[in-house]
Amino acid sequence: MIKIRGYKIIKLLGQGGMANVYLAVQKSVDRYVALKVMLPELVSEKSFTKRFLAEARIAARFRHPNIVSIHDVNVDDGLPYIAMEYISGGSLTSERLEKMSLHEKISVVAQVADALGFLHRQNFVHRDVKPDNVIFRTDGTAVLTDFGIARDEKTDLRLTQTGAVIGTPYYMSPEQTRGKKLDARSDLYSLGVMLYTMVVGKVPFDGENALSIYIMHNREPVPDLPEEFAMLDPIVKRLMAKAPEDRFPDSSEFIRELADVVNTSPTKLLNRSFEGEALEITGESEEDAQDRVTEVLEVQTEAGDAEVADDSGDAVDAEEPDVPGKRPDRASPPESKPGRPGTASLQTILGQLPNRLRER
Repeated sequence: MIKIRGYKIIKLLGQGGMANVYLAVQKSVDRYVALKVMLPELVSEKSFTKRFLAEARIAARFRHPNIVSIHDVNVDDGLPYIAMEYISGGSLTSERLEKMSLHEKISVVAQVADALGFLHRQNFVHRDVKPDNVIFRTDGTAVLTDFGIARDEKTDLRLTQTGAVIGTPYYMSPEQTRGKKLDARSDLYSLGVMLYTMVVGKVPFDGENALSIYIMHNREPVPDLPEEFAMLDPIVKRLMAKAPEDRFPDSSEFIRELADVVNTSPTKLLNRSFEGEALEITGESEEDAQDRVTEVLEVQTEAGDAEVADDSGDAVDAEEPDVPGKRPDRASPPESKPGRPGTASLQTILGQLPNRLRER
């Protein structure tokens, strides 16, 4: 087991093409840390080591609830290392995604976007936004890690050959695949790939090797989302626009647009406090919704003697119509009065329509 002065190494947490990460105790303050130690075979490349340490020290100044904190950056016996906040809630694995609801996935993406917005305002570009770089606190808060520290050609590309560009091919922007200068909009493209992947369960572009994936990022249109997620499709398409100028200009505008689509406020979206029921996305068109309301109103007319309100104006117990795509209430709906057709008030019917339709 490797040794770093001032730290007690407990176990290996993960391995990468640039460094290994260990669970350790920082002896001076008796706290657990994630200790990232550069691989010995890379230490001889002085320019890489210098960049690793310089950028880690810059990142150590950042303080944001969705960005991992860095406690210490140094070199011991020739090995550069970074002592980071140890976050024990796990990572954004495919197994975890399978258990997450749609509103949880959207909230995670919003939190990552907020972290990116903070980095961008510091003139810092992440360059490697992907699910693997999102971890969780025990309260479920999403935390972005590995931000902009590893930017050498020898970082882990999940490929057998050495890449000529820096990042993970599946999540790279078109300009990143061409080795161009990057800005915040490149990170937003990668976030769009991440959103697509989290919703669909697979990356939008896949190929036999890095080159084929690069070509797809530059030339192939973004696949449509499945019909049940159609309301998110324009957002994904804008995030993943081929030209940077066609994307969201910054994370804040993206978060506002995402909050509008799921009928909540940016604050609630970031705080994970919005109702999951608001995200029952059915892909129903405005015309279909209007036709459905007409049908329900006709049922009410035919049941003209049905009592829908008492003298005080409060709605009486009535069976709610079966509306496709609407999630059942947590409590069972009240039963209709014996001998009378099940009806619903106009207010109830309108309440079942998508908020965006009612705003028109």
